[in-house]
Amino acid sequence: MTTARTSTPFTLGDPGRPHRLTALPAATSEIDADWMTAALGTYTSTAGPVSAVTLEPIGDGRGHLGSTARVRLRYATSSPRAPESAVVKLPGTTAQSLETARRGRLYEREYRFFTELAPQTQVSIPHCYAAGYDPRTDRFALVLEDVTAHTEIDQLHGCPADRAAAVLSELAGLHAAWWRDPTLRRREWLTTFTSAHRLANLRRLLADGWPRPVAIVDWQNVSRGPGVADVSYFLVQSLTTEDFRRHAEDLLAHYHRALAFHGVRDFPFSQLARTVRLALPVSFAVAASLFVVGGAEGRTRELGASMAERSLAAADHPRMREAS
Repeated sequence: MTTARTSTPFTLGDPGRPHRLTALPAATSEIDADWMTAALGTYTSTAGPVSAVTLEPIGDGRGHLGSTARVRLRYATSSPRAPESAVVKLPGTTAQSLETARRGRLYEREYRFFTELAPQTQVSIPHCYAAGYDPRTDRFALVLEDVTAHTEIDQLHGCPADRAAAVLSELAGLHAAWWRDPTLRRREWLTTFTSAHRLANLRRLLADGWPRPVAIVDWQNVSRGPGVADVSYFLVQSLTTEDFRRHAEDLLAHYHRALAFHGVRDFPFSQLARTVRLALPVSFAVAASLFVVGGAEGRTRELGASMAERSLAAADHPRMREAS
């Protein structure tokens, strides 16, 4: 998990839609100056074509099911409108990660979030310059604003309570934007926690290779369902056990106030706390899946154990017991 401050603000529900990509690289090694020129489109009109690129891998060793790189850009001429860098997300590089992503429709879901939902969602996200997805091959590409992080927070070490409050404010904005929106049901690509293919994918992971780790991150896991499940997972798995005990109720109250600020006023706090409790099994399921894809050693094993312990501690929290 990364939080960041940037010199330019995140895009907040930018009505502009990303440029649609037709050429989709299979790997970051295929990203060159010509491809970035085409991807950035009008952003290069005042600077001329991209003349050179330098790639820096992002997220290696973090269990991502895709390939991500920061692309440093040089242009034929200088222009304040042309970005100095961008982040490109592509499919994973192993057969195992590609198959896992295909079964979960992860690449399609992230592509569709940025092209369909992001322009209508008041939430802080990097601007998407360009996006493409091929349903025949499950190949995708996203070209995103480079949000340079001043502070990176490792989920294993826990998110400080003050940062957690900021994250919950953003989640409230996201959830309120689509609260009980009937149009979501028409987007068949939005899975739920009980979607048949999602359950089948989890069963396959658990049955095929204990112990091997998996991590589903970013918008690849965008789903339709109770938004409070996000709150439960975030609080339980991103705070230390001590901070959860000390701050969970205050942070839930903060999220509840943020929901009300965004117009959701028919959701009492008691129901929020109960729903958070009911969503706790998701944390256990994710903890179990960490031991399923790949060798569960080192940080992965430590993270899985920590997630399980945090889930148990959350279930034993007095407020959670009262809500059951």
